[in-house]
Amino acid sequence: MSAGGSVLVVGGGPAGITAALQAAELGAQVTLLEAGQIGGTSLNRGPAPVRTLARTARLARDWSSWATFGLDGPPPVPNLPAVLANSERVARYAHDKKDVAGHLRRYGIDLVEDLGPVGFTGPHTVAAADARTWSADRIILAVGGHAGRLPIPGADLALTYEDLPSLTALPVQAAVVGGADTGCQIASILDDLGVDGRRCPAGTGLPAAAAHPRLRRLAHLVGAGGVAVQAAEHLRRRPGPGGLGLSRALARRAAAGRP
Repeated sequence: MSAGGSVLVVGGGPAGITAALQAAELGAQVTLLEAGQIGGTSLNRGPAPVRTLARTARLARDWSSWATFGLDGPPPVPNLPAVLANSERVARYAHDKKDVAGHLRRYGIDLVEDLGPVGFTGPHTVAAADARTWSADRIILAVGGHAGRLPIPGADLALTYEDLPSLTALPVQAAVVGGADTGCQIASILDDLGVDGRRCPAGTGLPAAAAHPRLRRLAHLVGAGGVAVQAAEHLRRRPGPGGLGLSRALARRAAAGRP
């Protein structure tokens, strides 16, 4: 990348932040657009709050060994609103402590947060719902992923990972569809909190990305911990929403004879 060029990064998670910082170090004029709060799922809804939930689950799991160590009395009852509030508190603390937004701006990066989704209006231009537009020589997409719903009738009645903070009480039973690390962790947390759980991989076993021996061991431990593991038939993935309008922008670029 030549010095003085402009780069627009869409997505403020770890990948987008790294790309923006690297482009700035190479001398580009950088703008970073984030639909919500900088940090993405990793900092705001993923590892930071989930590790706090996992810590709560480990404490809950220790209740079963009280009698072994001569501890009598009824076990504590999980207060789900308080548990979720604590996980959000930890996520906010991590976010404030890292001061990612301040770090980016000190590098001269123009950061735009809470923007909502953007879409391509041309090969080098994106627009937000409020009609603001941004253009650059190069655009880097780092929008990450999102929870998918099963392509079956009634799928809207199920929860995704992102819906967990909306729960007000623990369910009596839960079925977790998806057998990779996130599914195993959620199933394990729910089981330790007293929920009768079933983990259903969306296929005949662990997905290829989760075939590492350590992850297979994790799946075994989840089953050994009391979670019923059941393989489901392969599920058909729906195509992405295509809300960015990237295909249309590329088609216009090709029609103009540009690579």
